[in-house]
Amino acid sequence: MSLTNKLANNLFDEWRAKDEVEEQARHKYKLEAEELRSLGQCLLPATKLSEFQCSIEPSSTNTKLKQPTKADLALLLTWLSYDEDSFSSSNNTTNPAPFFSRAGAPICEAFAENNLRCLYLEGVDFPLAFAVTKDKNFKIDIMGVFTGAKRKGVGGLLVQAVISLIRLSKFKGRYEIDSLISSILFWRSCGFEVVPPSQIETEKMKFLEFQRPMFLEMK
Repeated sequence: MSLTNKLANNLFDEWRAKDEVEEQARHKYKLEAEELRSLGQCLLPATKLSEFQCSIEPSSTNTKLKQPTKADLALLLTWLSYDEDSFSSSNNTTNPAPFFSRAGAPICEAFAENNLRCLYLEGVDFPLAFAVTKDKNFKIDIMGVFTGAKRKGVGGLLVQAVISLIRLSKFKGRYEIDSLISSILFWRSCGFEVVPPSQIETEKMKFLEFQRPMFLEMK
């Protein structure tokens, strides 16, 4: 076997080994998400979620962003699953944003890596919203708000709380996120602007049918 072939085989072996490690991690976090959801369903039954109402208007003074405990993570996964199931049963169709099915494992991984933040409202014993961040600049990768707390400004409060973290980190420059087409107005309400087509990275061009890169200038 030539030296070139040996190097190629070694490279392929490394790729396969990396893929196996990543697959094992995904499987591990998927199982953890399912176990925590089962625990959360005992602590936070569907009846409580279906009857939930904000007793006070959420604001920057009565909400707090922090890293969740393991118990809070279980509660978060519980309402993610509840929201997913409720949508499917009421619309007789698959939820287009099945957070628990798609994001349960990544959320558990983010928790393990201290990249999960949750927004809490005074008097409510479970987090109403969450954000999975990545890199040292807290780029929001995944976020969600409990259905029972939507249209009350909770999503905006979550984003502003994350932006406050970014300011504390002394980050300066363009802070970018990738927004779904349907969420562009929401991000604009948070102060973000759509990245002009001429400034969009080539690798992101193929996703423009579904999402748009948006930015906020941090000064």
